Amino acid sequence: MIHSSPALVSRRFCAPALAALVTALLLGGASSAAAVEGTFVPPMLKGDFRLGYAGSLALVGLDDRSGSADTYTDVGRFADERQGMLLRGSFAPYHGIAVRLALPLTFYGTRHWESANELIYDPSAGAPTAVGGQALPQEMLDASSSARRYAGPGDFALGFRLLPFAESGVPGREAPASLAIDFDVLAPSGGNHDTVREDGTAGPGRGGAQLRLGMTGSRRFGSVEPYVHIGYIHRVAYFVDLSDARIVPSTDTEEDGTTALKPSDEFSLRFGSEMIAAEDLAADTSMRLLLGLGFTYVGPNEIASGTELPSPLAATAGHRARSGEHLEIDLAFGLRLRTRAEAEFFLDFDAAWLSPHSLEQVSDRAYTVRTATASFRLAWSLGTTFRFR
Repeated sequence: MIHSSPALVSRRFCAPALAALVTALLLGGASSAAAVEGTFVPPMLKGDFRLGYAGSLALVGLDDRSGSADTYTDVGRFADERQGMLLRGSFAPYHGIAVRLALPLTFYGTRHWESANELIYDPSAGAPTAVGGQALPQEMLDASSSARRYAGPGDFALGFRLLPFAESGVPGREAPASLAIDFDVLAPSGGNHDTVREDGTAGPGRGGAQLRLGMTGSRRFGSVEPYVHIGYIHRVAYFVDLSDARIVPSTDTEEDGTTALKPSDEFSLRFGSEMIAAEDLAADTSMRLLLGLGFTYVGPNEIASGTELPSPLAATAGHRARSGEHLEIDLAFGLRLRTRAEAEFFLDFDAAWLSPHSLEQVSDRAYTVRTATASFRLAWSLGTTFRFR
């Protein structure tokens, strides 16, 4: 049971914060880890540890066209679900500098096909298509390499945050606004979808090392603190042996028999604001609302044919394929409730729209299957941040 601080309860919600809450509820919005959290580090020689639950659900439809026709037809649908835990900590060895560690854990993850058409070769168009193909039986869909189960630790992250200047909390570097610069390295400790264990599960990681850079600026105006965030993720190519599960042509392999795959890079831009609904500086208690809007460009992603589509033609199975670049637009809402200085409850919800893009393009003519316009992803997390002060 959570006991509220008398000083916190006695504070009234200010008008801007209440209006922001009503707006967030009307929009059905959600939050990401931005706003003040994006320009915050613990005090010198202090730290935070976050522990919580995280889940996500993506519902993706597939479209395809036949020949030169511009009309796309529904040819399949799948659901991607993840359930796991958040483990994240940060420590400040000096004013305005923080060292961060993060490890996601996936307890249950699956890609389940609800339906999909068989890919066939259209002689009149001289290209494969899923339009007109027979609906694949559920047994074949579940047994395909595109239907996966995930479990285990994800990619381990080690990062640093630097505040060149801030409105408060950084002695000698106070300024009218706050700026945070982030640098994170992610180790490929979580395996990848191409490596299947004896129990049939695959790793939830991206396969190769990753480098994440970010910059966030914020400034407080009364009870509202808007922010802007720019981020970039670079993913290094990784090598995997696909010969056990797929036919890999010799032109797609290295001398040791492995295939090099280059995951997608990402560039993101986010705007938002944090609203302070109640705050007691003396007791270090508060209630805050986070609202954000993000745009993420996802570059081409190299995979092996058969990873995303359940029935590729034998001539393309195992070839290096590429899923197309696309845009993700998300709306986020969050709640931070701190009734005691030692701990803060967090709740985040995020809804994202995924723009249409090709899944497995082996060549310009194979394949034309793409994700449908009505494809989206929901993500949520809740838990506690322990504050060692």
